Amino acid sequence: MAVLPLLLAPPRAWWVASLSPDARIGLLETFPKQTFRNRIRIQQRNGVLLDISLPIVHDAGRTTANVRLEKSGWERSLWRSLTAAYAYTPFWDVLSPELEPLLCDVPDELFIYSQRIQHWMAWQWGGALPVVDDSKTPERDFSPKKGETSGAGGLTLLHELFIHGPALYL
Repeated sequence: MAVLPLLLAPPRAWWVASLSPDARIGLLETFPKQTFRNRIRIQQRNGVLLDISLPIVHDAGRTTANVRLEKSGWERSLWRSLTAAYAYTPFWDVLSPELEPLLCDVPDELFIYSQRIQHWMAWQWGGALPVVDDSKTPERDFSPKKGETSGAGGLTLLHELFIHGPALYL
């Protein structure tokens, strides 16, 4: 069984692992820092990779299932960063009207925010997300600085979606 962490806008390696028929999203973990749990990696027009971190409330004892997002207006900055990076791509005009409300209408919990974005991404490809299991601990790290998710390997698949469109299949 592949137990994956809940990620905000997962890179290709996460999506490939999610295709396993027994894949699960495990929520039984304390919220780790320096991971893609609250981070999106995009590629700017000049090719430079940019990690955008969403601010979270630093509660003692927080877990992946109960992390809360700060309410500080960051969502407009996130949207402007994505627009600057991808407005030139072939499918931006088609997909951005659907994505903007998902990104800019921020719930209190990171879990709900992540699931909403992941469901939209999976729907674009005709896929589905693994089942969420709050009794499992993720088996993979997906740290932005390690292994298959370092560098461009950590790019969110939003990047591919804006360039190749909804017909992209994993």
